[in-house]
Amino acid sequence: MANFHKYRDLAVRAVDDLMGETLHVLPINAGKIDPARTARDVISPLRVGVEENDGVSGKSKSWGARIASGKARAHISREKYPDLVLRQGDRLRAVERAGRPWFEVDSVGDRDHSRLIVELDEI
Repeated sequence: MANFHKYRDLAVRAVDDLMGETLHVLPINAGKIDPARTARDVISPLRVGVEENDGVSGKSKSWGARIASGKARAHISREKYPDLVLRQGDRLRAVERAGRPWFEVDSVGDRDHSRLIVELDEI
């Protein structure tokens, strides 16, 4: 393993230890619990109220930051959960937050080599 990978994995673990929270993953298929995939808990940073940006420069679309209501993003470690498969429509529950809110998976970005970037909508 190259030094880069070692330090990348250390950094991901450190962020998860500091910023991670328990998310209950509930696999869904055709609107029902998916019996082919097991529900499980993961520890991951979860950002709620994700700021909109232009997708290119990373800057806000306007001078005032806009917060997308009901939007969230989870950054799940690939090293810690290499077998985790998330699909659009799956649900995640923030079990440590007040009210234990549910989120639905809108999309899963799997291009990052250290994390699954999961775009969520609050339900």
